[in-house]
Amino acid sequence: MHRSQPRQTVNRLRPLHFAPLLLAVAVSQAYGATGAPGAPGTHAATPGGNGTAGGHGGHVVVAATVQQYEARAVGGVGGAGGNGGRSYGNDTPGNGGAGGNGGNATVTRTVLSTYGGELTADGGNGGNAGAAGENWDRVVAGMSGARGNGGDAYALMDTGNNYGTTSAYGGAGGKGDSYDGGLGGAARAVLKLRRTDSVRGEATAVGGLGGGVVNDNGGTFSGGTGAAGGAAALELEGTAAVVALEGVARGGLGGTAVGAGNTAGNGGAATVSARGSAGTKFSSTISAIGGDGGRGAVHANGGNGGAVTLRNPFDVAGTSGELDLTVSGGGGDGGGTDSGLAGRAGDAHVSQILDAPLASAVKLEVGAGGGNGGGLLVWASEPSAAVPAVGGQGTAELRVNARGPVTLNLAAGGGTGGSSKRAFGDSAGGPGARGGDAVGHSTATIDTSLASTSYVNVAGGSGGQATDRFRGGDGAGATASGSVHNRGSGDVSVTLWATGGNGGASDATSGNGGSVTLVNAVGGSTSGSLTLTQLARGGDSGLSWQDGGNGGDAVSRLTLQDDRSRNVTVAVQALGGRAHAASGLNGTGGRAEATLALVSTTAGAIVTGEATAESGYAYNGNGSRGSDALAHSTVLAAGSASSKASADSAGHTAIPRGNADALARATGTTGAVATARAATGTVNMTAAHGRAEAIATAGPARAQSVAIGYEVESIAMSRAAGAAANEALASGQGMRGSALARSMATGPSMVVGTSASGKVAGVTEVRTQANVGGSAFALNRLVTSTSGGYSFASGTPDPASMTTLLGNAPAAAASLAHDELIGAGVMGASQALALTPGSYEYVTSANFQFDTTGSRYLTLGLLGSLAAGSGLRELELTVSNHGTELFSQSFASVAEARLFFSDNALNLGLLGAGSQDLLVSAGFTYSGAGAFSFGYALGVSPVPEPQTWMLMLLGLTVVLVRRKARA
Repeated sequence: MHRSQPRQTVNRLRPLHFAPLLLAVAVSQAYGATGAPGAPGTHAATPGGNGTAGGHGGHVVVAATVQQYEARAVGGVGGAGGNGGRSYGNDTPGNGGAGGNGGNATVTRTVLSTYGGELTADGGNGGNAGAAGENWDRVVAGMSGARGNGGDAYALMDTGNNYGTTSAYGGAGGKGDSYDGGLGGAARAVLKLRRTDSVRGEATAVGGLGGGVVNDNGGTFSGGTGAAGGAAALELEGTAAVVALEGVARGGLGGTAVGAGNTAGNGGAATVSARGSAGTKFSSTISAIGGDGGRGAVHANGGNGGAVTLRNPFDVAGTSGELDLTVSGGGGDGGGTDSGLAGRAGDAHVSQILDAPLASAVKLEVGAGGGNGGGLLVWASEPSAAVPAVGGQGTAELRVNARGPVTLNLAAGGGTGGSSKRAFGDSAGGPGARGGDAVGHSTATIDTSLASTSYVNVAGGSGGQATDRFRGGDGAGATASGSVHNRGSGDVSVTLWATGGNGGASDATSGNGGSVTLVNAVGGSTSGSLTLTQLARGGDSGLSWQDGGNGGDAVSRLTLQDDRSRNVTVAVQALGGRAHAASGLNGTGGRAEATLALVSTTAGAIVTGEATAESGYAYNGNGSRGSDALAHSTVLAAGSASSKASADSAGHTAIPRGNADALARATGTTGAVATARAATGTVNMTAAHGRAEAIATAGPARAQSVAIGYEVESIAMSRAAGAAANEALASGQGMRGSALARSMATGPSMVVGTSASGKVAGVTEVRTQANVGGSAFALNRLVTSTSGGYSFASGTPDPASMTTLLGNAPAAAASLAHDELIGAGVMGASQALALTPGSYEYVTSANFQFDTTGSRYLTLGLLGSLAAGSGLRELELTVSNHGTELFSQSFASVAEARLFFSDNALNLGLLGAGSQDLLVSAGFTYSGAGAFSFGYALGVSPVPEPQTWMLMLLGLTVVLVRRKARA
């Protein structure tokens, strides 16, 4: 985001030229003028005499003519002050003379030039102070003279040219041995271009370097204060069909200070602006960077970094074409010190309210970065209570009202906290300072049928580095929001990232990572497709050679109700910070929580929601552990609903992790899919809970849950209507726990529910399916590769599918030939390789709820079985109604079970009239690897009427009489 301003030994930044366009410009078209230099002061001619002051540099003004493509104005250099005279014995030495001020420079062009132009203004440097006279016996010393101020620079171009550049550089303040430094000169660059076709231009403004103290003159030397860097201001304006403007303003660096009680100069402020209009396209990139504070030496305080505040730097409301705008601001770094007060970092605040009612499209980027806090250079021989300075705050804000599509990019970053560094070869140490906060807010209101996007990226500053036994600085937090509301039908996408700063490193204890909490930070609306992403990330702790700090927590919560969008896709993410340590005690990884509650009331909308949480992990060190991860996603839609939740407590297998909890719930009118995954370590005492629920009032439903950990619970539930696909799958992997799958299907006169469950000791997978009026499930596959159970059932199944199934079981088919088929299904269980010796149990069931108008006989048809291996120790089959057992039988071997289920039919007695609640369940117990499954069908037949019984008895009597007569 923000890079520190480069240190400049010569206070000049050359502008970028439009070189290819200037090849035809003759050398004779260049013009310049330089102000007269100030006369140097006279050195003292007698012992103890004072030096005289230097003269001021001359001012200069250049007004470029039509023929002069390049023009330069250079202010005169201030004259150096004369040196004071030496003295002897107890005599007082002379004072140095003051340096003269640098001359101001002004260059202008206000007339049309054939080839455009390039204007440069350089303020003259202030004269250095005359040196104080010395006493040979070093009893007393004179004073250095005052240093001259740098000259101001002003460059103005205001013409009808189609291109041009202006550059202004403030003069540097004079230097000296003591006394206050000379102020850096201010710089102002103005560029105004107006034509009907196109204009291009560039401007640069750099404030002058503040004067500082350069050396120590002796035992009685008291040092001096550094002067502030010069301010920089830049103004751009363009009017044409096509406008392209660029510019940068940099505040001058503060001057160095020496000696206790003295303070280095502050960095200069900087400001930029651009205005105008264009019929086709207006593009502009502008930047303002505050100057760095001067350094404090020999117990002096550091200077403060220059702050940057830009409020509505763009004024382009009249543009009817495309807008492409970029603005950034960066605070200057605070000046360092050895044992004084470290300089404060400069804050940066950039805000833009853009009303663009005429623009066809808007692309806007806004950025702000706080400066770095002043650092501390530590000496063991000079202990001090001084501490480094906190990083500067970066704040970026934008608000757009437009009729066309928008592409927005907002970034904000806090500065790094000041660090403590030991002097070369020294053993001293000091703490690190906290990073600077970051704040970013972006919002837009538009009305378009075209797609729009918005990106928000905010990062807290990192903590400063510590040395010796001291603690590293903590990372800072981040606050952000972003939204786009479209009154039209164009798609909208908003992505928001907020990241905590990393903790500072240390020889002892490192700093904590910054925590981030986002609550309803992202939003949007449209009648088209809406895509939202909200991510919170905790900062990592600093690296430590002994004890590590904690990773930052991350919390991301979003509740959204949408009533317009045809498609909605929302992702909520939380990533906890990591904990570092090379040895010793490590910290704890950051906690992660991501929760989403999404509701869409638009009929037929496709709605997708996802919550992802990954807690920070710890590595190396002793006594460290990961933190918990929680991800919950709930999606309710008047169309298709998809919900996904993933919670991961990650980390190195040798270091304990936290618990993981994932919940995914999807409810849709045309379909529902829910997927949950919870994962943590399987070798430590951690728990993983996964739960997925899918409910579809029409259309398919699918729920899948996965839980991985030491102790696990995995639950999957699905519910659908009629013959729609309806499946639940639950998987558990760990040392202990349970897995449960349930499916429910509803029909006009039937409700079918299936269930499968099992204990987890290794990898267990259970699966269920259910439908009403759909195809019956065939016994055509035997699962042997995984451990678990399954139950698939169909209520009042499709007759064609039942014909196929009954064709393979003629005896059962004959018994059911005159029955009303209530349901059919498949149940089974398998055991793969055992994790530990012992028994493994799986329970499967199918529930059929229906009504009968009268009493009915119940028949259970057994349609065959499949088997593999010999690990099945026991199988128990039970049939009940309303909890009352109708049938129960156990089988102690595979052969016995296969014989029983092979084309068989059982009369289970009479059912009374009214509601029925039949439950068919099977319990499988394995002592080794194996697999077994079977198919079944249920039918009911009416009880014969009394007249029918009489006819049957009469028929029997006739038969007996005839037999007797024949006898």
